[in-house]
Amino acid sequence: MITPSDNSSLYRSVEGCRQVMEHYDATLRAMAAPCEARYVETRYGPTHVVIGGNEKGKCVVLWHGQNANAMSWAHWVPALAPTYRIYAVDVIGGMGKSAPSRPPKKGLAYGQWAAEVLEKLELRRANMIGASQG
Repeated sequence: MITPSDNSSLYRSVEGCRQVMEHYDATLRAMAAPCEARYVETRYGPTHVVIGGNEKGKCVVLWHGQNANAMSWAHWVPALAPTYRIYAVDVIGGMGKSAPSRPPKKGLAYGQWAAEVLEKLELRRANMIGASQG
């Protein structure tokens, strides 16, 4: 079992982190398409992924923008779910539930991390949708 990260260091206060995580969980519970949450272990720490949609559909991976989290895709998921198997990834160092680690943006680190996430999810082929720096 993978232990979730303590992301409170990314916030101005522990209370702010708690409020964002409560909103995250409420958004996930209220989503119009059933989803499950899962962690995959990477060299940069645990990565949180929300998975849902058509189990037999083509895979689509959703990468949120900077200072956001996977719930930024909550309004897209119901539209995609009938056709696609959806993987909404909380990017490391972001405001989601993945590891708080923030490797340098220059270089290969984020690409290596993303490739490792896809490998751990056993996704050999997938469509990709990203927002902002996603």
